[in-house]
Amino acid sequence: MSRVRVDPSLCEGSGYCFGLSKLFRETPQGTAESAITGELSPPQEIEAREAEDLCPVRAISMID
Repeated sequence: MSRVRVDPSLCEGSGYCFGLSKLFRETPQGTAESAITGELSPPQEIEAREAEDLCPVRAISMID
């Protein structure tokens, strides 16, 4: 199982991730953060990898 992380120093708030999945949420600053702190289920991992691929600044990463 994996975890998902959003690097706040890279995120520019494009919104693709939190528009795609409930695994992410918008912060008051308009950037994204992970809404899940624990390990992801297999379906959540698929969603997180899709968001990772969509992120234009590569702020999302998977931690195995």
